[in-house]
Amino acid sequence: MHENDEMVENNGRVVIVTGSSKGIGKDIAKELAINEYSVVMNAKNPSESSKAIDEVARETKEGKEIRISSIVGDISKEQTSKSLIGEAITKFRRIDTLINNVGISGSSKKITDLSVNDWNEVIDTNLKSAFLCTKEALEIRI
Repeated sequence: MHENDEMVENNGRVVIVTGSSKGIGKDIAKELAINEYSVVMNAKNPSESSKAIDEVARETKEGKEIRISSIVGDISKEQTSKSLIGEAITKFRRIDTLINNVGISGSSKKITDLSVNDWNEVIDTNLKSAFLCTKEALEIRI
């Protein structure tokens, strides 16, 4: 965020950010945590997840309560999406916002050289994960 930008007053809001171990997802999680939102992060790689949580916690303003949690796993798998949504409910008792950030560009191969597995990895990560997380979050909210 820029100096003149203001985030909406959060009133203890809980935000889930998928794909939050690096890049835009990590920056979103960091900005939310700095502004005292409760954040549930997700990453596929345990090491990257741990580093991201440490970085977000370290950059959160001193004297502010750090409310960060994380679920490690492939978010395109139904059980991981259920665990992620469940973590928010268990730890923070609510979900206010779901940011389906996870995404990959996939292989740089020519389409004629792509395998079905290459294709499915992109579809699963970019589409299926958003569907699963949104579905699970809505089931909790309804």
